[in-house]
Amino acid sequence: MVNRIFFALALLFFGQTTFAQYDQLEDYEKDAPFASTEGLLKLNFSFASGFMPNQIIYNHYLQGSLAYFPEKKVALRADFSMLLSSPSQASILQQNTGIYLGGFWHFVDKPIWDPYVGLQAGLHISQTTYEKPGFIYAQYGDFQVSPAIQLQTGVNFYISKYLHLSAGAQAIVAEQRGGKVPDDYSLTEFRAQLGLGFQFGLIDLEKKKNRVF
Repeated sequence: MVNRIFFALALLFFGQTTFAQYDQLEDYEKDAPFASTEGLLKLNFSFASGFMPNQIIYNHYLQGSLAYFPEKKVALRADFSMLLSSPSQASILQQNTGIYLGGFWHFVDKPIWDPYVGLQAGLHISQTTYEKPGFIYAQYGDFQVSPAIQLQTGVNFYISKYLHLSAGAQAIVAEQRGGKVPDDYSLTEFRAQLGLGFQFGLIDLEKKKNRVF
């Protein structure tokens, strides 16, 4: 799991370094697979590994996102994450589903390597187990809904006009209150993710450019 985190961070660093090697932004943008990010609709699926520092546990997630660029470099994005496993021996986490919505800033309008940063607010639906006197096995607590904030940074690599790879890092702040856990259970987590996505242009930029009002 640690190797996957390092690989994702290495890909993220490589993308940022490649972008920095261009002398001028115009030289970078001329090789882009599409004319502009404006009007772009993006769908992405990724696998993420995370670490909860307050619980000292590791988790694995399936994640997805849907983003739309209403204008150049600016994206509105909805994210979804679902817990696949929490293999750490000390973990009592059974469910941890997140839904987020927010805005992202992309540093290049006509990207090949596409670095970005974004901030989202959302909700976590979580469930933990607890020990009950007289029972051999751990009992399942109630599902809890908790507010969350997520900060993301990463890079996309556009393979073609319709396909891209992604790598990123996430910092999530959330806390479960209740669920029969003796104390509030922190869901704060740092994640690294690798993904594959698709993009489609919803605006004919040539027609828009030549439109007369």
